[in-house]
Amino acid sequence: MEDELVQFAQKALIIKDDKLLLIRKSAVDTKNPFKWELPGGRKQVGENVDEHIIREVYEEVGLRVKPGALFDIWNFTLHVNEKPITVVAVARFCELIDEDIKITEDIIDNYKWVEINEDLLKYDLISGIKKPIKKLVEEYIF
Repeated sequence: MEDELVQFAQKALIIKDDKLLLIRKSAVDTKNPFKWELPGGRKQVGENVDEHIIREVYEEVGLRVKPGALFDIWNFTLHVNEKPITVVAVARFCELIDEDIKITEDIIDNYKWVEINEDLLKYDLISGIKKPIKKLVEEYIF
């Protein structure tokens, strides 16, 4: 039996004025072009969990954040070179330290602050974040 390869990822729930920050993948992203998602990604070797989410958000949208509470956990499978990788992912609330968004990666082409209500579920979301977004819409209290 082959050992299972497992990686860890975090997604940031950044809320301002009862709106959630979504980012959109560009045409360069071969797996999810023009789909919306949350800032974040997979952990690098040697990072602690707070450093990880801080780095991911800054790399993708140029925002500095303070990591907060865990909101949801789920897993999904990626295939890299025809080998399955299980990704265990968490969504965490992150507090904005600054609000000057700068898209810094070519795999992201847009961002939007979206009201947290049923309309949020109408966005063309990547499959990996539908679960925490749905949970957020169901549980968010203004």
